[in-house]
Amino acid sequence: MARMLLICALALLAATAGAGVASGAAGMASGGAAIVASAVVPVSTTALIPPLAEGDDSAAASERFRMGDFRGAAALLRDVAGRMAPADPRRRAVGIRLSEALQRIGYHPGAMAALLDGAAAGGSAGADEDPLFLAQLAECHMSLGHPEEALAALEQAEALMGESASESGPAAALIRARIGNLLGNARRVAGRPDAAAGAYASALAALADGAGAAAPQAAGWRMRIGINLGRLRLAEGDAPAAAAALSSALADAAAPVSDHDAAADRVSAALLAMDLADAAAPVSDHDAAADGVSAAPLPMDRADAAPASAGGGAAESLRETAWGLLESALRWGREAEDARILSAALGWMGALAAAADRPEVALARFRPAIFHAR
Repeated sequence: MARMLLICALALLAATAGAGVASGAAGMASGGAAIVASAVVPVSTTALIPPLAEGDDSAAASERFRMGDFRGAAALLRDVAGRMAPADPRRRAVGIRLSEALQRIGYHPGAMAALLDGAAAGGSAGADEDPLFLAQLAECHMSLGHPEEALAALEQAEALMGESASESGPAAALIRARIGNLLGNARRVAGRPDAAAGAYASALAALADGAGAAAPQAAGWRMRIGINLGRLRLAEGDAPAAAAALSSALADAAAPVSDHDAAADRVSAALLAMDLADAAAPVSDHDAAADGVSAAPLPMDRADAAPASAGGGAAESLRETAWGLLESALRWGREAEDARILSAALGWMGALAAAADRPEVALARFRPAIFHAR
């Protein structure tokens, strides 16, 4: 039974990958929530771009981003761009936003086209000196399988931010954090783990400096970068360093989930915790219950007031952490009716239950997860 449930889990996770939230093999791009199950966490530019002052549609597009409705955001941003004069310099900011929305739904060629179209409005002067444009350009290149071009764009953006080192405050800190995070991701793809770790460290340092640490978005960036650093360390075989990175990433995890990206971050953190648990105590035989052994007891039924399983150890603690993070994401998914988050959170909770040989709990999560993934 447990093996069958795990097969169901794999089918479900393939479905949720298509929905854009949980893809364990989604690759090393970093453009959207489709990456939360892999080694790279999604990032968002929308909080870094000033309001476009284009009436209700601009604000509505930002709200669609917050709620994870990227198709709706793309439609609104197209309307905003259509009302702008061809030479309006604000079209670059619209192009960045539209590019991200299209990337989030998996339309990578269109994302690149929207970005370049916005840059070309009124001439391309200045686009190659805009760190946000270069960061999104790098994300597009990564999604299209062009890591060298992505690195070139990011190194140019890093140099620009270095030239403006005197700039401080939340906005500058967030931009530096985003570029450092992307550089870490790109260098990982390029097989340069030491350089990747340095980029992640620089990104975290940028958030710790000055007013940047107080920015509302800083907590989310700390979590994303910390998870990426943890993934890097785990891939290197350094589980203690990976666990330390996860612990730091979860410093702000108790805060209420307020948007789609925060919920996706918690799914991503849960997956790292699950991988660390497997590294601490691998579950090699998911049919262990046939021999009277429970593979990985978890407090599965807390919502149903059932007692937690007895036991202890690092692996169990990590799986409990993962379960709690997934519950947090699930609450947001239900409140926001976010199908991607619902399918991912429920699916991974089912996988945890299946690994613990709790078929009734696993099926109770898999069934709605598959429904939301369709």
